[in-house]
Amino acid sequence: MIDWTQVIVAALAGLLSGAAITAAWKGLEARSASRRSDDKAHIEAADAVSELSSASLRRMVEEYEARIARYDERLAALEEKCRRYEMAFESMRLDLVQARLTISQLELANGELQKRVKALEDENAELRRRLDDAQRIDGG
Repeated sequence: MIDWTQVIVAALAGLLSGAAITAAWKGLEARSASRRSDDKAHIEAADAVSELSSASLRRMVEEYEARIARYDERLAALEEKCRRYEMAFESMRLDLVQARLTISQLELANGELQKRVKALEDENAELRRRLDDAQRIDGG
């Protein structure tokens, strides 16, 4: 009868021999090296992507900063235009106030002149009436 215990022990002893252990060690070492190589490749790829992303991000930041600088220049130009328009509008407002004041003064003067014209017309009418009366008396 076969003693399976002895067979198993003999098989394990054979497996644990120097050649089997060396072969298993080399296999494990190759697998570990392969994993390290894969990990290194992944890290290098991630670094490359990171560098590309960093360069792209730097370019984007530079573009945004240039765009902001242009916007700042345009804003300054618009603010200057606004200041000029405000000064022009203020000048026109002052001119309008002065024109209204002048119109008011002219309206007052016109009212006074109309009163004077009316008084002169009344006086002229009175003088004509007297002249007519004098002519009727003289020529009558």
